[in-house]
Amino acid sequence: MEKISVYCVDNEEDRVAEVLERSLTRLKVVMVGTTLTITLTRTLQEANGRRPYIGRAANMEFESFGELDED
Repeated sequence: MEKISVYCVDNEEDRVAEVLERSLTRLKVVMVGTTLTITLTRTLQEANGRRPYIGRAANMEFESFGELDED
């Protein structure tokens, strides 16, 4: 399964997630080691301008560019 990095804005941490569904404007992921699923979205204009997907879950905000950071 494809893995990507997801950044939690609230606690400023990057985590790895597995992609369940992907399109140009929508990502559905599950955080590795949990059952937490997050749906992240962006508009088509944002996708063309290289903006992140954004979503909310568990009262926190998450962002992802849909790639795995190799840091």
